Amino acid sequence: MSDTGDKPDGRNPVDKLIDALIFAPLEGLLEAASDIEGAAAKGRKRLELQLSNARVLGKMAVTFGGREIERRARDLLTPDASSDGVGPIDERDPEDPEPEPAHPDVNPVDHLIPGYDDLSASQVVRLLGSFDDHELAELACYERAVRKRRTILNRIDQLSTPGDGSS
Repeated sequence: MSDTGDKPDGRNPVDKLIDALIFAPLEGLLEAASDIEGAAAKGRKRLELQLSNARVLGKMAVTFGGREIERRARDLLTPDASSDGVGPIDERDPEDPEPEPAHPDVNPVDHLIPGYDDLSASQVVRLLGSFDDHELAELACYERAVRKRRTILNRIDQLSTPGDGSS
């Protein structure tokens, strides 16, 4: 029985190891040396792409991670985390300013709509028709001070009776 007949590819492990550790790297160096400018350009392009991808991922991690850390810190520090004052970005009009932190003198409106700050604007709008002018004014006050969602504020203005002072 021959040495090469024992292995499926006909080569012994020592030859494979020598190829992997000596001949393959040597061939790569010789090929790169023959076209040093081309090899450098390919390496630079590959590295720039990797760095660009890392920057994008880093920015995403900082942005979304920072928001998550802030949310979790508020959850730990406030007994009622539902009045955190910051809603999902897609619920605000692009021309509206960033929401300010919740004001301590503004009462949460959870007694009117449980889990108010967890609801989307469209969910809140559907519930507004069942409130009287005083309750609508309370909701409007809270919304203007904390969330600033135009959809809700416009609907409250439509439902409010003229002269009630909620607009």
